[in-house]
Amino acid sequence: MFFPEKICSIKPSHKVLEVGPGGFPHPRATVLLDYAFSEEEAFRQRGNIPKPEFTQPIVYYRGDKFPFQDQSFDYVICSHVLEHIPLDKIPTFISELTRVAPRGFIEFPNGIYEHMCNAPAHRSLMALHKDTIVFLDKERVSALLESPLVHAWRKLFYTIKIDNINLYNMIYQTYREIFFNAFEWHGDIKYKMVT
Repeated sequence: MFFPEKICSIKPSHKVLEVGPGGFPHPRATVLLDYAFSEEEAFRQRGNIPKPEFTQPIVYYRGDKFPFQDQSFDYVICSHVLEHIPLDKIPTFISELTRVAPRGFIEFPNGIYEHMCNAPAHRSLMALHKDTIVFLDKERVSALLESPLVHAWRKLFYTIKIDNINLYNMIYQTYREIFFNAFEWHGDIKYKMVT
């Protein structure tokens, strides 16, 4: 689920890395990078969808560092990944994004999405304040996100179909700017942790 109109800095000659391609890698990515999860955890991280057949080369890694030299790419796409990273690993992860490319694109679900869906694989609530990503540990607000009402909504939301289209896809694709934040960055990625 991308904001393609927000990715405007990629040139045809650019070498593009996508970090965490999930089930739907961006067609402009020339190399994919994913964490070497167990198959069970990878399935959960992809949102419970089957492993896709990638057309781009994919590199798997372990640890905190990406297995690439500094500035190996012209651009890096990181869509719907940051919310999966443990908060203590965020500084290193963001540093790795800026180490391997001078610019890129970030997209993530905001608090409205999490309040409606409370995706279990997501570790933090995130917001974009001006040009800064703000992180809050979901555990701090877990009572708000784990109410019976949220569970009932989540079940209905993912199972109801209208004209054979899943309600989830219909609402999120139509109103994605309400549920997701996306931006291009150049140089540094500004962020802060709410404590």
